[in-house]
Amino acid sequence: MVTVTDRAAAELQRVVNTTQATPEEAVRLAPDGSGGLAMSLDTPHADDEVLRRGESAVLLIDQTIAPQLADMVLDCETTVDDPGASPKFRLERQGEQDQD
Repeated sequence: MVTVTDRAAAELQRVVNTTQATPEEAVRLAPDGSGGLAMSLDTPHADDEVLRRGESAVLLIDQTIAPQLADMVLDCETTVDDPGASPKFRLERQGEQDQD
């Protein structure tokens, strides 16, 4: 299962809370059709991996990519100079992420 840093989990929760998401929706990580990954709001599917922050689902991982992401860490960066800027999420192998 993907490990989500506290920073990324907080940002995913912020995204869900500040959009038109329904209470059942969370951010979905899925193939984008061109060999990459995309994030979008969606409801959980029966075979998704669901990562929660407290009681709320914050990340849904499509079952077709879950095995490839098993040793990955999802983190994000925000720009201190521009707090309104979109966060930049990144996936890295465990042990390769920046140490804060």
